[in-house]
Amino acid sequence: MLRQRRSRKSTSASTRQRACAGADADQGFRTGLRTTHRVVVVVILLIGINRLRRSRLCVLVEPRLRGANKDLNTVISHQNSLNTTFKDID
Repeated sequence: MLRQRRSRKSTSASTRQRACAGADADQGFRTGLRTTHRVVVVVILLIGINRLRRSRLCVLVEPRLRGANKDLNTVISHQNSLNTTFKDID
């Protein structure tokens, strides 16, 4: 009977070791998830910052684009006027 008790103790001890090994594996899995979550959050923040930068760039460039568009329309209008004048001369 004494041997049977010892074997049970060793079995329960090995069961405890397996349970601890499983807990360590689970802890490693959780650490991996935490790292993955951190990476995902950083990527989302970088995408948001990039979009914000682009939108601010558009806001800053918009008045210049409007001015350039107005100047281009003026040049085209003068070109059309010159073409009409040269056609009248012929």
